[in-house]
Amino acid sequence: MGKTIKIVTDSSSNLTTADIEQFGLMVIPVRIQIGKEAFKENANLNLTSIAYKINSEKNVPKVVSPSVDEFFKTYSLVYPRFNNILSIHLASGISDIFKEAKNAQALLYDAHINVVDSTLTEVGLKPLLLKIATLAMNQAPEHVIISTMQQAASRFSSFVIASHYRFIQMNTNFHKRSFVFPSLADQRNRYLFSSTQGNLYLIEKVPQTQVVEKFLKIMGSIQKQKPLYMRIQYALDKELAFALADMLVTKLDVIIKGIDEMSVSSMCRFGTQAVTIGFSEDENFFEEYVSNKTDPEE
Repeated sequence: MGKTIKIVTDSSSNLTTADIEQFGLMVIPVRIQIGKEAFKENANLNLTSIAYKINSEKNVPKVVSPSVDEFFKTYSLVYPRFNNILSIHLASGISDIFKEAKNAQALLYDAHINVVDSTLTEVGLKPLLLKIATLAMNQAPEHVIISTMQQAASRFSSFVIASHYRFIQMNTNFHKRSFVFPSLADQRNRYLFSSTQGNLYLIEKVPQTQVVEKFLKIMGSIQKQKPLYMRIQYALDKELAFALADMLVTKLDVIIKGIDEMSVSSMCRFGTQAVTIGFSEDENFFEEYVSNKTDPEE
């Protein structure tokens, strides 16, 4: 039996093929259902084509978490060859993926499997996974890896600028009954959520033309003495992502560590025009993420 810790995650982390191969990660795909069509999420699934399909057909997509059986099969395949499995997933306040992984863990009680709720959305999950994978490759003890992960996650904050409230209702664990659903064609408003510590909290509905100004005020109230290191993700609204970045860098002490596309599953959770923002006072949070970028625009 090997001594290396094997890290398992799901495709919501939006890892590239190069990331997966370099760090020897095991990724279980999330499924995306649009009408009668279903897709397994992977690095080759094109976000833009899926987004336009959703918008043109006016369908609310469905994000389907990996099942207990899928986790059981993956763990059963991995654990005979490794002493430890560290299974790290999207925040349980966002998705049921963590719960499904825990149920599979319970069926393999004799295997050393540690299932961890990252408490992060994708914007923080990918950098965290690369940090943890680097420690694992360097043979760090499991307790050191977990402690590092928990400390890093506790210092990370994030927001979601969602464009489709129905997507939030359908594909996350956020529930609010007293709300009139807008149509999928309504692009005049955005829904600003805090997603810090793994739960979604609706801050307010904001007209599209006021999103940048509103978010700047929120970040101005958060910014203290130290600089903030930030990653921004977008679905189709690349213009909004860069407008936010320009204003934050100009008005506040913010250092942008990356602006890139979100995963298909994140888009299906938050909307085809969604933008997510994650930040920390700890520059090292993004260290491995920055060093592993391959797209010059990132």
